[in-house]
Amino acid sequence: MIPCYRLTFIGTDPLHENRGAGSLLVRWGIERSKAEHVPIYLESTLEAAPFYKHLGFTVGETVSLQLPSISNQVDNFYKEIIFTFIP
Repeated sequence: MIPCYRLTFIGTDPLHENRGAGSLLVRWGIERSKAEHVPIYLESTLEAAPFYKHLGFTVGETVSLQLPSISNQVDNFYKEIIFTFIP
C-alpha cells in the first residue's frame, strides 16, 4: 500500500464562508504532504471543485451515483470529482 493523505469532509458553515478557515485546513494538509513527500487524495462535490483547483489540486475521475427517485421525480445523480495533489 502506498502512503498518502486522504482529506475528507471539509466544509464551512455557510454563515462563516469566505473567511479562510477551509483554506487554512487544506493548506495545512498540503504542507504535511510536501514535508513528507506523500500525495493527497480527496473527493469533492462539483460546487467545491473550483476551491480545490485554486489550491493546486489536479482533477482525476468523476464519480456518479444514481439516487432513487422521490415522488416520481426524474432520476437524480450525485456526482463527485476525485482530486489529487502530488508534491
